[in-house]
Amino acid sequence: MKRCSFLFALVVALVFAGVIPASAGTLDWTVSGAGISGSGILVLGAEVGTGVFQVLSIAGNFTDINNGISGDITDPFPAGTYPNDTLLSSDGLYYYDNLLYFLSSGEQLLSNYPVPGGGGLLFDVNGGVGSGGDEVNIAGNGSIGSGYSLWETTPSVSYLPSSGAGYAVEFSISGQCGDTPEPVTLILLGSGLSLVGIIHRRRRA
Repeated sequence: MKRCSFLFALVVALVFAGVIPASAGTLDWTVSGAGISGSGILVLGAEVGTGVFQVLSIAGNFTDINNGISGDITDPFPAGTYPNDTLLSSDGLYYYDNLLYFLSSGEQLLSNYPVPGGGGLLFDVNGGVGSGGDEVNIAGNGSIGSGYSLWETTPSVSYLPSSGAGYAVEFSISGQCGDTPEPVTLILLGSGLSLVGIIHRRRRA
């Protein structure tokens, strides 16, 4: 009976502590291609499908010397809902969903298939086209190991490249991706377990 009471108290303490993963973490990212470079940080939300995470925000810098674009990344676009919520950019040029897929092979894809019509990561550079900046879309090419494509809208050219094929680029991330408790969660967990210890000692006394 005492054992059951102790286990019940432990469960209550864990619920009190709120030991539920809050986010998937913060990852470093890079993109590179002919005249194209960029790097920064991705903040991922909770896992919305097996190995699929929403991109809550993106920060960093992006440069395309081919089109005279260089500056800070701003205004992250909202993430779609897995698996079928492919969004359309405000200018009507890009499909995106800001979802990041982690594959069992260890590779990752930016909102590639099975999303209908593709998808990808969408962000502004220097405030976007309306502010003299750039709009950038990066997506996987459709299969593992086939690389990524990048499309742009600039103030002088409404859509690049015009062929629709996209610039060939490489995209990579580094860092730990996995649900991790927030610091306050760990504090609450410690408090909860301390409470369990007090209750158990009192029962034994």
